[in-house]
Amino acid sequence: MGDSEAAKLQKHLNLLRQEYVKLQNKTLDLEQKLAAVSATSGNVSEDTYASQLLKTSNDLHDKETFTDITVSFSGKKVRAHRVILAARSKKWCTGDLADQNEIELEEASVEVGTALMKWVYTDKADIRTDESFIMDLVRVANRYSLGGLRNRCERIIILASELAYY
Repeated sequence: MGDSEAAKLQKHLNLLRQEYVKLQNKTLDLEQKLAAVSATSGNVSEDTYASQLLKTSNDLHDKETFTDITVSFSGKKVRAHRVILAARSKKWCTGDLADQNEIELEEASVEVGTALMKWVYTDKADIRTDESFIMDLVRVANRYSLGGLRNRCERIIILASELAYY
């Protein structure tokens, strides 16, 4: 087998790995949607309390409506809602949060902070497959006790390492 054929096969394998990671992300999204539907106790009507809360949380992402706190990271400031932050993390569910006007995620880049905030509101995140981004996101998720986000990142890391093995 020539070098050019081996290079083509390696390129094809890398593309397959990327597609596999995308499929795994879609699987994770479907699992989260199933969990959200299950949270409504079998009643998938839009009128249930749980489905209304989930929809409201999703709708408030990147909206100024009812914001009462600022989250900043790497110079970017994002308006947020204390109740959403408190619902997602015990670290943010303290009396200290009520007295603050701003939370600074000092260690978060714009990309990590943006992915984190999207996850906080929607339980979805645009997680890139490069290792440094994922590891930074895991560190921030750990710092703020965002177990669901950390678990999602860990699954992506495991998948990537399994793919790298083959």
